Amino acid sequence: MLFAATPAAAREYYYFYRANTAREAYIADREACERLAGGVDRRAGPMVYMPYNRNLTGAQNGLAQGIAGLFIGLMSGGETRRTMSVVERTCMADKGYARYEVDKQVVKDIEKLDDVDARVERYFALATADTPTGKRMKE
Repeated sequence: MLFAATPAAAREYYYFYRANTAREAYIADREACERLAGGVDRRAGPMVYMPYNRNLTGAQNGLAQGIAGLFIGLMSGGETRRTMSVVERTCMADKGYARYEVDKQVVKDIEKLDDVDARVERYFALATADTPTGKRMKE
């Protein structure tokens, strides 16, 4: 059976790590970078010219433009998310954090925990441990 590449299979599981980091400092740095990444905005979307098709009625032309606009919006959303990710990674790197990749199973084990506080504690344990878990990712 062939393995088909899907977005879920291609997802990177990573966290940011810096040695000897207090939990409060990690939270402050992470919040600052998330605010910065959240400011990414695509005000000027892609300008796409769609000529009026004389073989279609006005309603059909309007429908075709609406469908085209939907697909353009879906495709440009991915670009915005990628830009936000780059801004976040750059910000965390500027603050001295390295990105470490972890196995999918590590994340699944944490997500299986019923208690939200226990999950948060496990994620903080990864980010603030004495030694990092996983393989350092190249930027």
